Amino acid sequence: MKAAEIKRFSDAILALQLSRGEGGDASSFLDAMRALLDADHYTVYRVEKASFADLLACHPKIPIQAPLSDLNRHIIEHPLYSQLCNETPDTFEVGRWSDGTTLGELQRTAIYKSYYRFLGVRDQIDLTCCNHAGSIIGLAFSRTGRNFSDSERDWVQLLGAHLRVALKEATVREELQEKLTFKKMALDGTGIIIASDSGKVIYETSEASDLIREYFRFTSKQVLPPELCNWINKKPDVAKLYSKNSKDGRLLCKCGPSVMWPGGGVGRITGTGGSECRVYRLRLEEEKWSASLAIFREFGFTAREAEVLQWIISGKRNREIAIIQGTSPRTIGKHVEHIIAKLGVETRTAAAVQAMEIINEASPLN
Repeated sequence: MKAAEIKRFSDAILALQLSRGEGGDASSFLDAMRALLDADHYTVYRVEKASFADLLACHPKIPIQAPLSDLNRHIIEHPLYSQLCNETPDTFEVGRWSDGTTLGELQRTAIYKSYYRFLGVRDQIDLTCCNHAGSIIGLAFSRTGRNFSDSERDWVQLLGAHLRVALKEATVREELQEKLTFKKMALDGTGIIIASDSGKVIYETSEASDLIREYFRFTSKQVLPPELCNWINKKPDVAKLYSKNSKDGRLLCKCGPSVMWPGGGVGRITGTGGSECRVYRLRLEEEKWSASLAIFREFGFTAREAEVLQWIISGKRNREIAIIQGTSPRTIGKHVEHIIAKLGVETRTAAAVQAMEIINEASPLN
């Protein structure tokens, strides 16, 4: 290598090292590419299942006439298609268009006519590296004029090993970052689940896992029970609760405000983050039936009627009970009617007196 070539390669390695220290985002990969080779277009992309899943960064911007959908529609015609299909973790490959096809042959393909024609590209070098998430990260150097030389291809080959290390570190850094983020979201509670809008469980505490298993008879730790998935899909208001009863108590689930989890930054580079999704924080709490509620249920009252009857004894009005239970006064009024009928009395005051007598008779002190 000449002195100028050595300096150019060392500058590219330095740019990659800086990207590893600063989070490994797509723009820092571009800096390394620009330091290494003179080209007209630089692109950092992600491939999944032999399709371009995302263009993570590019310089200059891709023209609007060249949509990614057109690129994927004719992906099998890509000069380096076999390279884009190599999903062996921790491997990297370097390919050059002009090694396998002529410009004339390329210009007759649909992929060129629908995509690369708008970029004016005549030759390209691709460095692809597969990570442990199963995604292929690619760096594409494109020229509109002269072809790339053998020595330039060799420089990119030398850069491959350093890119592989940078991607591995980025993957580890992302996993730690996500774990810390979700643990912070769960700090102020014990029965906490962090889940996506599709119902995928991203993080959960052991207490939450135990409650899910007890109340839903559901053992999977990968997804939420179907009932909670359906509830989340209805975009629950943060003030509303989901409740599920058992013979010993009830499970209360409160949904906090949703946030958009970008899967961006490092996640978009490694491919482990995926695209944006909406993330919910669910707080699960168990409320054991009090002795009086258990007694009322033994007398044939439903769980909700037993709760309402307990509030009647406490002197609460229908509107107050409705606020406590997160329902309407009209619904509470229906419960009160059923309670009065079951007790065989005519007023809510008489119902309260009768209920107290039931509690006293059931007391173990009698």
